[in-house]
Amino acid sequence: MNLKSLFLQGIAVGLLVQAPLLPGSMEASGTQRDMQKEFLDVVELAPFEIVDDQLAVSVFARTRGDRNYAVRFAEEVLDYTYQSINGSPGLGLVIVGEKGEPHPIFVYYQFMDLAEQGRLDPRLQSAIEELDAMIQEWQDKVKVGGMDRESGEMRMDFETVIPAIPLPLEGVGSKLYQIAWVEKFDQQRLARRFEALTPEELASDDLSAFDWVFFLPHKSEFGKVLDKTIDAFMDHKKPNFFTAAAIRTAVFSFKPWIKSAFERLRKGMLYLTLLRARTDYSDSEKRALTQRFTEALEFDGRKSGQSKRDFVIQELEDQIEENLWFHENPFKAPEPLAAYDPDAYRVFEGKYSKTRKPTHEFLIRKDKTYWKYRDREPQLFFPASETLLIHEKGQKTLEFFLDDKGEVTAAMVRWKDGRNIFKKRR
Repeated sequence: MNLKSLFLQGIAVGLLVQAPLLPGSMEASGTQRDMQKEFLDVVELAPFEIVDDQLAVSVFARTRGDRNYAVRFAEEVLDYTYQSINGSPGLGLVIVGEKGEPHPIFVYYQFMDLAEQGRLDPRLQSAIEELDAMIQEWQDKVKVGGMDRESGEMRMDFETVIPAIPLPLEGVGSKLYQIAWVEKFDQQRLARRFEALTPEELASDDLSAFDWVFFLPHKSEFGKVLDKTIDAFMDHKKPNFFTAAAIRTAVFSFKPWIKSAFERLRKGMLYLTLLRARTDYSDSEKRALTQRFTEALEFDGRKSGQSKRDFVIQELEDQIEENLWFHENPFKAPEPLAAYDPDAYRVFEGKYSKTRKPTHEFLIRKDKTYWKYRDREPQLFFPASETLLIHEKGQKTLEFFLDDKGEVTAAMVRWKDGRNIFKKRR
């Protein structure tokens, strides 16, 4: 069967797949029936081929352009996910936000505001706590804030950046988004619905049959966030006319690069969503794979004679092996030696780096051993064996490696969830 006929069949299959997920009984409310009809009108199964297998993801979008964008966006991520988990990424749904439509996080905020005012059913307390933890998790992941008082640098508010950030619709958040969609995101109507919401209704998630559901903000949101970022920076720095003009010109020149970096972040979020839904990897393993994935997407595979796809897949395979190594070699903080000869560690003194340019240095000062990164304050390590040292706070180790001739070849900094290996520079 060719891809075109598969796609036509996929639309029909997509409609059939959705039908059992939405209330279809005669007792369903008017809003539920409307929701069922409208979802069925716009959800399509978007099939594509990966090597010798055929995968598909359901797409909820209001326009053909948005649907095409979601398919292109998801196809690449699902391809790499399929390769890195060695199996199907499962039954998934990508929901594309309509232009001008509020991000789900603001729906969650309204729900939490009503909770703080005591206007929700008291039986929803566990759901309120679940949603609060979910919001906190995403605020921690996006890691933005106001002014950094120590550095004086401007960092964007979470609410400024989040409209362009995708996120999985999970648990309580999934149902709240569906209610908001039915009520057309009208705040007054939403308030009435939330106030009348019961635990039973909240538990009836129409999308629960999917293995994962992913909200993808409209592609126009990136430009809005970038504009707000520039305006906030200008307001903070208060540059003169000529400096402001130069800044805007520079931003315009680098906008394609910034947009590309932001798109890698968005794809990384989908990749993480799939790992969470389809694997039993630990949180640290998922984080490591996601970071490796987003970094690999930036690489120009032509430099090494590889295609981009081959390079990204190889990077993910390497990270999976790395994760396995951590699993087989759990971090254990050794006890520092009660006494040691500092001169025995002078053989390790010198510069180290991952690339040609040295970035780290091992040095001994007043009989104490230190590991230094660039021009930052050196970190104190205590010898724990002939080649192993432990950080003064005990949360990481520094280990040196020698060849058969006894010459130092590398150093490894190890902590619970990661490690970095640096070559000795001559």
